[in-house]
Amino acid sequence: MKISKNIIKKFSDYLDDIIKAGGVLEIADGFAINLALNFVNNKWGDNIPDVLTPQLETLLTAIIDGDYPLAKQKAASILAGLINTPFINDTQEEVDAYKAFIGTIEKLITSLLNKKQAA
Repeated sequence: MKISKNIIKKFSDYLDDIIKAGGVLEIADGFAINLALNFVNNKWGDNIPDVLTPQLETLLTAIIDGDYPLAKQKAASILAGLINTPFINDTQEEVDAYKAFIGTIEKLITSLLNKKQAA
């Protein structure tokens, strides 16, 4: 099931605010982001399992709203449900492991964005 057009639009606006193409490209980057997200959603959105779509929409909405703890929890839960993790499958430890993994990625992205803004 595809992600709703409303969520795609809000997420593309969110990304447009973060991504600064600079110069003349800044005028078109929002349109390009929206076009790309809609293309991906239209091309492969029907491959998303119906039970996963609401979770992905909640994840994207949490990111848009800046509720990063909820986004991290939702992303960890999605990963835990998709990836079979021997010995800890279907346990809180599995979700905690993915939270730690996502937290590391979050810190890397934050560090890169801070370096880019400082430059």
